[in-house]
Formats: sequence, structure tokens, C-alpha cells
Amino acid sequence: MQKWTDEQFGAWVVMGSVTFLSAMYWMQFYYYHFWWGYAEKYAAQKNDATKWTMNTYGMWSLAETINVVVLLFQWVPSALVWILTFTNESDLIYFWI
Repeated sequence: MQKWTDEQFGAWVVMGSVTFLSAMYWMQFYYYHFWWGYAEKYAAQKNDATKWTMNTYGMWSLAETINVVVLLFQWVPSALVWILTFTNESDLIYFWI
């Protein structure tokens, strides 16, 4: 890192900031949409153990759930690796970039 030019360091800072903010956004989105509130209060219908699609409200919400989980698996590890690049380990930096 010490040998980086200003452009390289700036790109590292911007990309890392975007990665970290995206991870925080998708964690907040997941928490607010899937853990907030009570199922009994916000359920579309009464709970039925035979319905595995309870509270998905259709295929759109099922697709949204899959999208959020995939983006969590994308952004959270990327943000953690970016934080670990502060150790100045060249292999880790090369892996992240």
C-alpha cells in the first residue's frame, strides 16, 4: 500500500467504501424486511403449516428474498476482505482487487 500511487489508493478507498456501504445497506434491508415485526401481525392469512410459501405474497417476493440473500453473500464477505486489506498482506489485496 505504501508504494501505491494516489490513483491506486483513491480507487482502493472508493471501491472499499462502496463495498462497505453496500454490505451495510443489504444487511439493513434484510433485517427490516425479514426480521422486523411479527408474522402474526403482518401475515397475509392465518398460519398454515402445509404452506411453505407463507408470507412470500407471490413469486415477486420470493424472487426478492433470493436476490437479497445472494447480495448479502456477495457484499458482506467483500467488505470483510476489504477491512482485512488494512493488514497490507499483498496476497489478500491481490485477491480482493
